[in-house]
Amino acid sequence: MSSSAGKYLSPPQRQQLLEILTEPNIPDIDRKRIQIILFADEGKSQGEIRKLLDCTAATASKWILIAESGKIDRWQKYRRGRPSKVDQPYLDRLKELISKSPRDFGYSFKRWSGVWLARHLEKEFGVALTPTHINRLRKQLQPIRIVDLSPSAKA
Repeated sequence: MSSSAGKYLSPPQRQQLLEILTEPNIPDIDRKRIQIILFADEGKSQGEIRKLLDCTAATASKWILIAESGKIDRWQKYRRGRPSKVDQPYLDRLKELISKSPRDFGYSFKRWSGVWLARHLEKEFGVALTPTHINRLRKQLQPIRIVDLSPSAKA
């Protein structure tokens, strides 16, 4: 990859990406994203890029479009994986709910289930999660109970 002007990027943009590629601790996924942008800027086709970098058509296409837009700063802004539906206020509210009785919130039952937590939180936040996911979050939020198994504790 050369540092001359390309199809989409200005010479300073291209130079910036080339410099990032020389950093020793750059994650492989970020390296691949930058390489796709640079290869696209050189005029390589999606097929050529896919062969060179062994990536999917969707990945190549996404980063080629970013190269075409000239908005190279976006390579860092994309999160990996699906965006989370759960934010800190949601987790704080879940923690508050599990620390109290459902009766405090007008329900007739004594203990929260994943189903009822999911229903309650969906009403409040408009975010639908499965009871299984709610229970996974609940388990992460609850402190670990330390059980004393020594003989003196049983007495």
